[in-house]
Amino acid sequence: MKIIITGATGLLGSELSLYLKERKYEIIEWNSKNQDITDINTTITNIKKIKPDVIIHLAAFTNVDKCEEEKGKAFLVNTQGTWAIALGAKEVNCKLIYFSTDYVFDGNKNTPYYENDLPNPINYYGMTKYLAEKKIIETLKKYFIVRTSLLFGKKRENFVLRIYEKAKRKEEIKAPIDVITSPTYVKDLLLPIENLLKSEEYGIYHIVNSDHCSRYDLAKKIIEIANFDLEVKPITQKESEWKAIRPKFSALNNTKYELTFNHKIRSYKDALIEFINSLE
Repeated sequence: MKIIITGATGLLGSELSLYLKERKYEIIEWNSKNQDITDINTTITNIKKIKPDVIIHLAAFTNVDKCEEEKGKAFLVNTQGTWAIALGAKEVNCKLIYFSTDYVFDGNKNTPYYENDLPNPINYYGMTKYLAEKKIIETLKKYFIVRTSLLFGKKRENFVLRIYEKAKRKEEIKAPIDVITSPTYVKDLLLPIENLLKSEEYGIYHIVNSDHCSRYDLAKKIIEIANFDLEVKPITQKESEWKAIRPKFSALNNTKYELTFNHKIRSYKDALIEFINSLE
């Protein structure tokens, strides 16, 4: 099976590329240096040359605060770039696996979101990802839209790694108590992605580690696992340095994935223990 991975050097892409190569998939790695996905014509042309069986589209402008400041770039990369990928996939009749976000929701629920809950993004990053979802649904039949949340892993800067490093340096740690989400370990997305590669059960899936928590509780858990002697100061989102508003509750329900693929995804707490222990 021949697979293009966009965003192949990112937090998830770097782990996924290695995982699939080890399993003898033929992987073509795209990143911002070797393929500008905002150039629709060359993106489609290169997909037609490669003729992949699957495209896994991870490339995105993911800095939520910068998306508010650089809306043009955010739209070009996240929406137009995804549309280019979808058009290319249509030309060669291949599957598309697209990674979206919990930020397509407004956070006004108090129970985890299902796939059929109505998106209503409240920041520009979420809007560009939701518009990209709509482009895929308009363009393709053979697609998987995967919504996930607050990824953590070793390869790139992320909330969990940032808290761990700050605690290690004994710096003051503050985290919002009123922003609740589903932290997800990139390694726990690898088998689900492979399951999608082999499947024709197309549609939208929420794939996250089980359970959810506030950023404050997550920071406390990181410090507890790492055995650092440090307090976390609870703050509200308004007191944070964020420029873009985050949904106050954007936990995702992964039941559809678990039932469809008969695969139970562990709690973020167990994943966090494994990850923190791997850093020490």
